[in-house]
Amino acid sequence: MMQLLEHYNAFEQMVLHTTMLANNPVPMALRDSTAIIRFIADAFGWQEELTVKAVFVLTEELTDMNVLSDRSALYLLNTTPGEKAKLDEDKFVLYDVKAKAIKRLADMGQNYLGSMGNPFDYDHLNEYNPYMRFHEMVELASLGNLLACRMVGIMLALGIGVQQDLSAAVVRFRQATYWGDLPSAYYLALCLVRLKDDNADVAVSLRDLMARNLRSCVTMLPEEEKTDRSAVSLFQLISSIRQDIVGGKRHEPIDYSFVEVMMLPNLSYARKMEYVNLYPGGDWREETNSRTSGAAFIGFNKDVK
Repeated sequence: MMQLLEHYNAFEQMVLHTTMLANNPVPMALRDSTAIIRFIADAFGWQEELTVKAVFVLTEELTDMNVLSDRSALYLLNTTPGEKAKLDEDKFVLYDVKAKAIKRLADMGQNYLGSMGNPFDYDHLNEYNPYMRFHEMVELASLGNLLACRMVGIMLALGIGVQQDLSAAVVRFRQATYWGDLPSAYYLALCLVRLKDDNADVAVSLRDLMARNLRSCVTMLPEEEKTDRSAVSLFQLISSIRQDIVGGKRHEPIDYSFVEVMMLPNLSYARKMEYVNLYPGGDWREETNSRTSGAAFIGFNKDVK
């Protein structure tokens, strides 16, 4: 099973998003979790043998790790003399990955308490309803939460709790990708390939550029990487957003309005980079919310102008 950890970038995604989906291993949740695991495996180019191992680990072996008290018990076992030997070391590492996901989500949910409460109240098992879960993820994503935005894309791509809609999933993955999210670049490429979209080749090239360079914190690529002009421009824009806005200014929630401007097809690359550099000033808002253009009437009564 340690082979899964050799592909940790994808496996961690599988653990995180199946845990986001549900913490109650009922048959419907396990079915939908399997679909998520396979979607992520396809996006990262896994062979079937490895995918089957991931499905087994996450839908059978680790189904007794579901709530925060399970996490506490795991770490107590690990620190109690004579007890650690009762748990296979390789399996402990896999449990640890899921325990970290549970804690991460529980902490994150506390920051987004609203009308729906904490969507990751993992002090107890929660009833699983895919339609309710999709609604909760949409609500959370609307607040700028990147993980929820990615999750909404996955659920749309697979038809979990909602009518399957690859085109709508592309919108979500594109939003997260522009905010510097590497996993979403993988899912965006997969969806565009499945849609046979004209931009699929660029998305694949962008995915590969991001995988090789994004975490090196570079915004300018070496000459040997500049083989696809469109993908290179996108990478440099996205990396600049990640370094100068998302990371540099600790602006973690997705700024959907800014991303919308960055995706405008007729806005030049130079102007987009200028807006990245001058992000705090807010001049970029003029592109979609002009204060000077002749605006149409506003109101609920169509006769009022």
